[in-house]
Amino acid sequence: MDETRESKDLKVRSVPTLFSPTLANIALNGIENIHNSVRYADDMVIILKPNDDAQAILKQIVKFLDELGLQIKWQKTRLVSATDGFDFLGWHFKVQANGKFRCVPSEDNYQTFRRKVKRIVNCSNDGATAKATKLAPLVRGWRNYHRYCKLDGS
Repeated sequence: MDETRESKDLKVRSVPTLFSPTLANIALNGIENIHNSVRYADDMVIILKPNDDAQAILKQIVKFLDELGLQIKWQKTRLVSATDGFDFLGWHFKVQANGKFRCVPSEDNYQTFRRKVKRIVNCSNDGATAKATKLAPLVRGWRNYHRYCKLDGS
């Protein structure tokens, strides 16, 4: 499902999403040397300690990306305390008052899952067996993805 667009001087071909994480990992190789971080493809969490200068680290990241011709998406970039929690790759991470780190499915991920389930359940054209057949892999996949999260109440 490649899409090719051409202009007078340039031919651009979009890459299937299967290869996008690999290409992002190749392009961003070395960014983890700037500061402690966790990265999957182009999604990244920088882990700061209380005395770290967040703005200086951000400037280094901007410079690194600029050298590659890339830019930060500022609308998706924010500085948060781990005690306030943050979403990353479909999970919500938070340090609890007792000091333990907790992860649960993110609200957006959970709502997307619920919409998919509702779409199947509310389909009046399917019988109970057909609905169960469609729901089983969806529920199994969601539970497997979040198997390391606390799923109480999810």
